[in-house]
Amino acid sequence: QSLIRNLSCGDYISRTYEPFTLWVGPEMLYIITAPKDVAEVFKKADVLDWNGHLNQIFLNFGMNPESLRQAWIKLNNADARYLAVNPQQLPLTRLVEKIYA
Repeated sequence: QSLIRNLSCGDYISRTYEPFTLWVGPEMLYIITAPKDVAEVFKKADVLDWNGHLNQIFLNFGMNPESLRQAWIKLNNADARYLAVNPQQLPLTRLVEKIYA
């Protein structure tokens, strides 16, 4: 209850947007809300591991486990139709990441 009391509307409006960590069970989450920080994190997608997060997003949107497994496979000798939008023949998961980065 004290956590809810501490998150008042005034706190939300006057916050500093500094990154902070939050423990959820055994996991430590890094919370970023400032647009410049979010942009920086997406630019460093090759350094930060988003795989677990991406998997969970795809599953939450209804992708079945077999399709998810295939989405991580790197394309080889892709059809010319796909090369126009994915010239590096990235796996679907990495292509989505690159589009939004």
